[in-house]
Amino acid sequence: MTISSFDPSLGFERMLSRMSSGFQGGQSQMAPAMDVYRQGDEFVVELDVPGVDASSIDITVERNLLTVSGELHPQHQDVDEVLVCERPHVRFRRQVYLGESLDTENIRANYENGVLRVTIPASREQQSRRITVEGREQASAPDEGQSGQPGQSAESIDVESAESESSSEGSSS
Repeated sequence: MTISSFDPSLGFERMLSRMSSGFQGGQSQMAPAMDVYRQGDEFVVELDVPGVDASSIDITVERNLLTVSGELHPQHQDVDEVLVCERPHVRFRRQVYLGESLDTENIRANYENGVLRVTIPASREQQSRRITVEGREQASAPDEGQSGQPGQSAESIDVESAESESSSEGSSS
């Protein structure tokens, strides 16, 4: 069987790829495409790892470092002769630093259609929540004797009258 195809740019890309991987016996290291986003009170990390068996994916958390690693194994191990091998046989690894406010005890992972989805919930103590402000509401519009500030009342004091009363008490004795 003779298979021939020629694409000079593809050959050059393969050569550069092999040079950068250090000629590791046909295997190289790759960093799969990754998206990280927030959805409600959870953070989601999605990685494209098509062709990878879910059992070969390893997910670990140490302190605040999430590590996802695995390997894409060749599918033609028990064949007589390989004529063309263009699909990668690679190991992959991605690391993501997690914030202190995440619940690393309840991380979930799902692998479907070549996409690994890791969901990290926010810690219950750190989730945002609404705080209710308590206080007295003013029942009527401000009038004489009230300050107009909600929750505050003011009484008018006649300073001159109070001084004159205390001075008249002191002079009559």
